[in-house]
Amino acid sequence: MAQAAKDNKVWLIAGSIPERDGDKLYNTCMAFDPHGTMVGKYRKMHLFRLRTEQLTVDEGETLTGGDSPTVLDIKAGGPANMPMDFKVGLAICFDVRYPQLALHYAQKHGTSMLVYPSSFHADRGEKNWIQCARFRAVDSQQFLVMASPARDATAGYVAWGHSHLVDPYGDISESLDENEGILMQDVDLAMVGKVRQALPILSGTRNDLYEINFKQ
Repeated sequence: MAQAAKDNKVWLIAGSIPERDGDKLYNTCMAFDPHGTMVGKYRKMHLFRLRTEQLTVDEGETLTGGDSPTVLDIKAGGPANMPMDFKVGLAICFDVRYPQLALHYAQKHGTSMLVYPSSFHADRGEKNWIQCARFRAVDSQQFLVMASPARDATAGYVAWGHSHLVDPYGDISESLDENEGILMQDVDLAMVGKVRQALPILSGTRNDLYEINFKQ
């Protein structure tokens, strides 16, 4: 992944893999800059648990939840020729069900985009995938990427697919179906500031009454 980022002069958010640290396993997303340097590592905070007639899953039986957010501070220019400075918050899959994390990224770190490498099960994805993505984009008034594996109906775990890019108003800017594909879309990052100014939800937060605090 590091070599791919360097060879193509891109910022690369490399999905997620199991990471061992001592006697613990984490579901970890790593990010690389256009020089091939790993500049961020996020460990999934909220572990997936599902109990239905069709499927029972408890990631807590194997994995340990992470304890800190991760922000990529992307600068204008550079090998990737980025158009402006902006920040990206990292999260993984089931994290999208928790507005607290999305709001923390927006309010405490000033992110303009959230990226969730994800693999919702086909059963849950049909019911909740796009709803969760749109809710979190609207909550935190920023772009949101849900990146999923394509669906393999013969696999033991059948992913929903349907990768999406959602804008700060919760509208779907671009999407794929359940099959393999590449999603490419120009993003107007200035839209984030315009939306937050036009509809000042975040700045209207009553921090004198309540706030979100991370303990780590």
